Amino acid sequence: MRLRLTLETVTNVATLVTCVVIGLFLISARANVQSTQNNVTYHKGERVTGLSQVRFDKAGKTLLLALRKDCHFCAESMPFYRSVANELAKKTSPGAVQLVVLTSDEIDVSKDYLRANALDTADVVSLSSKQMSSLKLPGTPTLILTDRAGVVDTAWIGKLNDTSEREVLSKLLAI
Repeated sequence: MRLRLTLETVTNVATLVTCVVIGLFLISARANVQSTQNNVTYHKGERVTGLSQVRFDKAGKTLLLALRKDCHFCAESMPFYRSVANELAKKTSPGAVQLVVLTSDEIDVSKDYLRANALDTADVVSLSSKQMSSLKLPGTPTLILTDRAGVVDTAWIGKLNDTSEREVLSKLLAI
């Protein structure tokens, strides 16, 4: 009886310690992710640098879209990106907004992927993984809206919800 009580107490303490350790680990991991994202995301008023391939002065606004063919969030977001391209073609004058896709995929692979998804109206810039990291892109998909000087207006990360999608369209079409 006494042995049973002792074993039960030891088991309860071990379970409690395990739960505390797991909880601390999860809190720490979440803090690291948030900290990393805050450090690598462009903020309003910050200039995008390291993209000599993009002529920001070519249009009043530039929407940079970082994506990869093997990114499932990019694939899930493709209908929205198509609607962005269609809305820009219908509702903006030439030179008002340019859409530039940034990718770490090979240029031909990216162009084929975009063509297969009816998004072949975008300019495509293929960058190495190192270049993508140096651009402060936390992952794909990422959208960055800039002015003609390459100064960030807004950045969106990941698969967007309906509210964020409306915000993107609103900012693009408010010219």
